[in-house]
Amino acid sequence: MAGTLMAGAALLLLTVSSLPAALAVAVLFGLGYGAFSSVDWALGSDAMPSSGSYARDMGIWHVAFVAPQFVSLPMGILLDTLGTPGHERAGYTAVFGLAALFFIAGVLLVRNVPENRAQPA
Repeated sequence: MAGTLMAGAALLLLTVSSLPAALAVAVLFGLGYGAFSSVDWALGSDAMPSSGSYARDMGIWHVAFVAPQFVSLPMGILLDTLGTPGHERAGYTAVFGLAALFFIAGVLLVRNVPENRAQPA
C-alpha cells in the first residue's frame, strides 16, 4: 500500500501545476514514505536468517537500502539533459515517471520476500 501511494503521488506530481497542489501531493507522498519506512525496517529485521548474525545482516541490508542513492546520478543527468530551456518539464516528467515505475517494481518484488522469523543462535 505504501509503495502504491508513493507511486500514485509521483504520477500526480506530473499533473499538478500549482505550489499548493504540489504540497498536498507531497503530504500524500510523505504518508506513504513514512509507512514504507516503518514496514521496511520490520520486514528487514524479520527476514534475517539468524539472530546470531543480526549486525552483519542488517549492515548488508542497509547497504542495499542506500545503494540507490549512489546510482541516482543518471537521474540527475536525465533531468539536466531533458530539461532544456523551454522544455523544463520534460526532465521532471521523466524523473517522476521513472520513480513511479521503480515504486511499482518494489511493490511487485517485495511480494517475493519469504516470511522468515529469525531463529535463535
